[in-house]
Amino acid sequence: MKKIRIKSNRTFGVEIEFVGARPITVARAINDSGIRCEAEGYNHITRNHWKVVPDGSCGYEVVSPILKGQEGMNELVKVLEILNTTRARVNKKCGIHVHVGAEDATGRKVANLVKYFGVNEHIIDMVVSPSRRKSNNWFCKSIFETVCKRNYARFEGEQFDVTEAQKLELFKKVNHIVKRDEWNEIGVNSTIADISHYIGKKNDRERYGKLNLTSFRKYRTVEFRGFNGSTCPEKIGHWVNFVTSMVDKTFKAKQIKNKVQEDPRLAFAQVFGKGPGRQTLKFMGERAFNFGLLSDPADMFQFATRNGTI
Repeated sequence: MKKIRIKSNRTFGVEIEFVGARPITVARAINDSGIRCEAEGYNHITRNHWKVVPDGSCGYEVVSPILKGQEGMNELVKVLEILNTTRARVNKKCGIHVHVGAEDATGRKVANLVKYFGVNEHIIDMVVSPSRRKSNNWFCKSIFETVCKRNYARFEGEQFDVTEAQKLELFKKVNHIVKRDEWNEIGVNSTIADISHYIGKKNDRERYGKLNLTSFRKYRTVEFRGFNGSTCPEKIGHWVNFVTSMVDKTFKAKQIKNKVQEDPRLAFAQVFGKGPGRQTLKFMGERAFNFGLLSDPADMFQFATRNGTI
């Protein structure tokens, strides 16, 4: 396996849900590699070491400490390789959750992230399993739940697309929240909480969205919950590179457009190539191709290069 390179220098933390293996066995295997790991009871405490804890939605999860940069990516890959020597496996109930450091967040930056994720959600869904697309999974709802007239494609296989008018409604409302809170001199915590409540108000719990902003107040992170369960170092490593790069890109952006490239090859390359880099773009292109959602990734890569998209 090629070394997975991470472009961003943001901190990140990863939760890897699994079934099949005993927590003490997993913790011992990781400890034996020289990386400290403890089997603990259920908790949401950020540790300085890896931990294995019960998870309410599936079975157990391996939770990282705060990681950063290439050193953090290398450690994540090593832990996943060790996890694969145990009896750990995943099913449809399992997922990957990634917290990305957002200490520099403002209301406008987070609004950019929400709008970018929203306008490109159908493209991002191309690299996750069908059970995690749209709002097929209760624990990672679409960002469009709040503007759709009913649960957005709640059941797997349902054909139901977000309209341009609904995308525009999301943009307008998020922009309104930011401008209103700036006018009233409301702090960043409250503005992000207002945005979070808006995009998650149809969920029983706001944090059960593909993009979870409720983690900001406590951890100063934004959480991405949309990736399907896996113990594959490449899948998870490239996803981490993608979401950390997305936060970098949107936090730096002056404006997020409400349109995507009409050609799906260019749209895909723009989302996964600009920021994450060519290595991740190629990997994600192969993944979307295997799902039958993208034409030949080699053709996509060459076409996007010729057109200056990457």
